[in-house]
Amino acid sequence: MKRPCLLGLAGVLAGCLPTAWPDPVPVEVGVDSSAAVTMTLANYGDDPLAMGDGRAGLVVDGTRIVNYEFARWPFAERDFFLPGGQSTITTSLRLGGVDRRVAVLVDPDHVVAEVNEWQNVRTRALVPPAQEVADPAVTDLRVFDGDLQARVTNVGTVAADAQFVEVLVRLDGMLVHSMGATLPALAPGETVTLSTGYVLPRTGRVRVSVTFYEENLDGTNDARDEVLPDPPLAVYGFILTALGDEIVWWDDRDPHPFRDWSTRERQDLVDAIIGIYEGRPSDLPGPPPVLDKSLRIAYEDGWRIYISHVAQSLWADVEGGLGWNLGSMPSEQRQVLFDSRDIVGFCGRVRGTCTLDGNIVGYITPWSPRIAYEFLASLGLIRGTHRDTILALTDWMRGHLVHASGSQGANESNWEYPGHPPIDRILYPHDYPRDGVLFPRPHLTQGCWGTTGLYAALLRTVNIPVTNSDANLPGGNHRRPLFPSVGLTMVHGDDPYFLYVRPSTGSLPPLAIASASLLYTFTEYETRFEHPVLDCADDGSRCNTDTEQRDYNSRRDKLQLAYDFRTDALAMIYIDSGSAALDDVLRGLPAGDEVVEYAQPFFTLAQRSTMIDGIVAWVRQQGDGDLSAGRERVRVRWRRFEDFISTWPPPGGL
Repeated sequence: MKRPCLLGLAGVLAGCLPTAWPDPVPVEVGVDSSAAVTMTLANYGDDPLAMGDGRAGLVVDGTRIVNYEFARWPFAERDFFLPGGQSTITTSLRLGGVDRRVAVLVDPDHVVAEVNEWQNVRTRALVPPAQEVADPAVTDLRVFDGDLQARVTNVGTVAADAQFVEVLVRLDGMLVHSMGATLPALAPGETVTLSTGYVLPRTGRVRVSVTFYEENLDGTNDARDEVLPDPPLAVYGFILTALGDEIVWWDDRDPHPFRDWSTRERQDLVDAIIGIYEGRPSDLPGPPPVLDKSLRIAYEDGWRIYISHVAQSLWADVEGGLGWNLGSMPSEQRQVLFDSRDIVGFCGRVRGTCTLDGNIVGYITPWSPRIAYEFLASLGLIRGTHRDTILALTDWMRGHLVHASGSQGANESNWEYPGHPPIDRILYPHDYPRDGVLFPRPHLTQGCWGTTGLYAALLRTVNIPVTNSDANLPGGNHRRPLFPSVGLTMVHGDDPYFLYVRPSTGSLPPLAIASASLLYTFTEYETRFEHPVLDCADDGSRCNTDTEQRDYNSRRDKLQLAYDFRTDALAMIYIDSGSAALDDVLRGLPAGDEVVEYAQPFFTLAQRSTMIDGIVAWVRQQGDGDLSAGRERVRVRWRRFEDFISTWPPPGGL
């Protein structure tokens, strides 16, 4: 039940803000020695979790598999209901294969009034241990002479015994047919066709699920979904006719719009669209091999990546249930979605390669649009408008992304890939093994260049254009994402995980800093960061440069937010280092024993004094009036927050 004392910032001024809330968090997800999925949940809050509130769910490879109601949680595993408690549950779901993309979602319906809504998701790529087990799986659906048929293949490593199975057929989500059948014994790799005896009355979304009663390794492949008997390809013809001049493949710097494509190239696109409907998207099986230190990939791989993105965009327009459509977008925004240079950089048939140019694509290898789309969809990040979807994705980034270095050697350590980070290695990182121990690898991003590319790669799959723009800030070359369809931009691609505005557990709901506060309208950006008014010292001795003023404005805005919403990151400076250190941060840029100031401090002496007093009062409030207790409470919260996003590299180095 939500608490009544939700008065926003006025609640702080009136002293009406509770300091104790529950905070259910998915600490980890993994597999045990039998390939069963395990998930560990903890309560990072200071209040117990109500027994009847909320649920946790598992998503595997973009498909919701199972839900666990808190009210029915195994009694022996309820330690996490208590403040500071933690529980690990071994689920009934077993997995086979490699690189299984698994997500644990805690309280996805937002039933629980909790401290931190940004950290209710844990995603990992899991590699289940090899098992000598039979594994009959539904591998294909088809309609033959009017009869709906399912092909079952033993994808396991040992023979499957003959067994009785139950078959359920759903059409557009409704159960329309059930039957029993005897499945013959199947050797590894052997396939049998099951006739369901059901005549499909019309084209629709068909799901056939088979219940196997003998030992079965993988619980995720017992059902299959397809659109049968034929995908609605006619509608794609109309879209392609309308967009034919905007879907452009660049070859040796020459544009080739769709209307000029060869028959084979057009068929590649049709096959890619059909593949999505049949559950066999045209994505590469993994990130493309990198051919040299210039990070070039094969021309054929670049073409395949491009075609799969075009197919995904068209499919999302027709089948994605989005609150917007391609036809209503301005042409220049559709060009951002469909220009091959924005996806795979510069390709040349003569030299036979594509170069993912970071100036356009960002530091990202966007090889699989289906993985990107399924990530957004399964985590509930696709909202009713472009703006709300951008903000939902930013929320996830703020609670999960960690800035990493990006040399080629670091790439192989951080993302197990010699090129720019593959999108799946950011969204679903592998655990890092060392000395027999698995360390959780964070959601590492290659700085502002990588995060800008990640925005573009993810949002393109739901037809939201993002452009990669320069961020004129000191300290090197920087990039920022620009969102033309909503007229918003960031100052810097690193802003989602800027320390002071991290969504740590200090900013209690509804006081958490909204991700919208990190975005600026084009007019705001123009006046504050493109052509800002320059501050000068009181004595006229110096004025900020344009670049310094942009950096000053950006940092001051974030410090003001951090103070207004009392983030733990700002409080921790006071707790760890005292008032003088906090004063330094509010004055300029601490650098060792010195503070590098701009022409003006971030805040005047009087403002800093008021802000420090406010932070001390906030910390005291966290201890219910006891400053020492408040310090410890904030310190524990911050440590838990840091544990969630994970440090990198692991203890002892790589």
